[in-house]
Amino acid sequence: MPTRRPGFAVTPHVQPADLLTVRLVGAGPVTVIEAAGDLDMATSPLLIDLAESLLDTRAPSVMVLDLARLRFFCADGIRSLLQIRDAAAARAAHLIVRDPTPAVVRVLTITGMLDAFDIRTGRSDGAAGPPWWDSEGADAELMCRERLAIHEQRLSEQAAAAAERDRQLNV
Repeated sequence: MPTRRPGFAVTPHVQPADLLTVRLVGAGPVTVIEAAGDLDMATSPLLIDLAESLLDTRAPSVMVLDLARLRFFCADGIRSLLQIRDAAAARAAHLIVRDPTPAVVRVLTITGMLDAFDIRTGRSDGAAGPPWWDSEGADAELMCRERLAIHEQRLSEQAAAAAERDRQLNV
């Protein structure tokens, strides 16, 4: 039972399973896990545990993480994906990240991790990818790449200016 302090509302403790739902939707040589909700520090163990358990017990050759229904994704999400990717590779399996939301694409792009994963849109059954991808999602990815390029250019200019100041001070 939470203790009540004057002036503070009491909120019930939220369990990770309340924030992230992971569901096995396909098993066999191609195993598909759908994740919905928030992938963060509190919830990432749910996804990692399920993925590693399936890799150990079912030995798929391909593991697909369907992220079309994630609402929130942060650095712990990247860590989770890297851990699952490495666990799959250690077991001679391949990880595919399917239909990442704009939030996922944005975080992966900004951190330079977008190319670290095999990202695919659409489903193997011919169904279209998530509705945001063609317009909003592709635009978000392009915008993130453009922002990253601008940021890298600014850093380069700042480094050049600092080098010039150092050169002038040493003259």
